[in-house]
Amino acid sequence: MRKRAGIGLPPNDARVRCTHDRISRVLFSRNELDAQRAALRSDPWVSGLSANRANLERFIEYVADQKLIDEPIPVESLFHESVLDT
Repeated sequence: MRKRAGIGLPPNDARVRCTHDRISRVLFSRNELDAQRAALRSDPWVSGLSANRANLERFIEYVADQKLIDEPIPVESLFHESVLDT
């Protein structure tokens, strides 16, 4: 492990760099990260169709409202069948 700025931390670990006082260039970054985690849970970028279905359906409605597509399409038509159960 290389030392970064005299600290024995992994140089490419973004979570460590973001929250460590001697490495982060953003004041109070730890407070901001804690607030984000409280609002968005630990993983703001959840994966899987079932976890994202409501957002995808909302996005499709917006696109249809803006007349970018003729009518809303089923979410399932956007993805390969292998990911429909995720």
